[in-house]
Amino acid sequence: MASQTVGLDNDDFVSADLDGVNAWDGAGGPVPKGDHVVEVTSAERKPSKAGNPMLAVELTIVEGPAADRKLYAYYVETGNARKRLKAFLEAAKRYTNGGYSLSSLKGARLIVNVDHEEYEKVNVETMEKTISISNRVSRERAA
Repeated sequence: MASQTVGLDNDDFVSADLDGVNAWDGAGGPVPKGDHVVEVTSAERKPSKAGNPMLAVELTIVEGPAADRKLYAYYVETGNARKRLKAFLEAAKRYTNGGYSLSSLKGARLIVNVDHEEYEKVNVETMEKTISISNRVSRERAA
């Protein structure tokens, strides 16, 4: 008998609860530029690429044509970058007593401004270069 893998009911069938999930309609790409009302759906502290402490936040747009789209924001907790962290926490109304509670961030609503950032990607196999656009969250304020 073959060994079982998590999520597999047998060697061929994968359990997947997709009830209530809308099938992808081909829409995608960057979130439209501008202000969006968002809700914090997750927040965790982890090291940045440089090894500095950082708050990583997943935001879900809750209103407008981009509703249900996800945004990701990263707030480094050292040096001058702490200004962005404080702006985020104040906009989320979660900065109290000289700090913040990670668990209290989930569900916080705020308004963020989305801009686009272009970057170059290179396919290492073909050396083909493409320009991609990512969402950049900035200028957080209270909802």
